[in-house]
Amino acid sequence: MHILLGFLLLVVLVILGVGIQPVTYLIDPASGIIVGVMMITACMASFGPRRKRILSILFGKTTDRQELLYGMAVCGRGRTYCIAGGVLGTLIGCLIMLRKFDDPAAFGPGMALMLLTQLYALMLGYGILLPLYLSLRRRLDDLGDDAEA
Repeated sequence: MHILLGFLLLVVLVILGVGIQPVTYLIDPASGIIVGVMMITACMASFGPRRKRILSILFGKTTDRQELLYGMAVCGRGRTYCIAGGVLGTLIGCLIMLRKFDDPAAFGPGMALMLLTQLYALMLGYGILLPLYLSLRRRLDDLGDDAEA
């Protein structure tokens, strides 16, 4: 829970730093869909029928070693797929820009897609999934310390 609060605090600080009006320029549903759908579908395909209650593992108080390792694997692969979604969005945005190569004034939507998919991928991968991974890693290390005592 503290990870989500930390992420929300980061978002609030960015809004306070740049002001309300420029933040609206950072909202692009197409970029969010590309990164989010890429991460979710790739994780679902990657883990296949072994999908467990991932939300309860990530945000619960489980002490099962196998579940913690599973949660760490999901976060690690999810981070990788987020970055892949960002690269995919960058390529799509680049193709949109190249289609309108004869009119440089029309580069805006393609460039916005390029940059915002990378931003969303980095925010999701390193702003949410990496702290979740490290939290699970800490809980797993705490289990090892309890076993030694």
